[in-house]
Amino acid sequence: MDLSPADFIKAASSVRKAVIAHTGRVRSVDSWKGVAASRLGRLRLSSDLWLRVLRAGEKNNLFVIDRISYSYHVLVPVEDKPVELPQVGAIYDSRDMSVLVRRHEGDVTVFRMPGGVEKRVPPDRLNSFLKPFEQRQGRYAPQRR
Repeated sequence: MDLSPADFIKAASSVRKAVIAHTGRVRSVDSWKGVAASRLGRLRLSSDLWLRVLRAGEKNNLFVIDRISYSYHVLVPVEDKPVELPQVGAIYDSRDMSVLVRRHEGDVTVFRMPGGVEKRVPPDRLNSFLKPFEQRQGRYAPQRR
């Protein structure tokens, strides 16, 4: 059975509807495979086909994969009205609506943290500065050592 790109978009749309209708604990990305498989007329879905469904959903703005908020990846349906970020270059946390705003002043990157605190980070320290934010699963607050 040959599958067209439209079939993957329909499967992604079915996954989006199932995510919206689901109540209870947030499920991981792979737990929605069965919905796409049934829409494509299959019992099981290979990894390749599942990735094509996910790509079709993201490309057509049906959902995004949230890799930050939980310890596992989850699907988040895109709302009909897009959410605007406060500033270009902002790191956005969808769970508690906090924003870590980034701007550049010469070689130094300046971050405005929640609460209005500004932190100046030289380029050689940028990765080590951002690492705790990625590890905290979306909680953009500095870690104390």
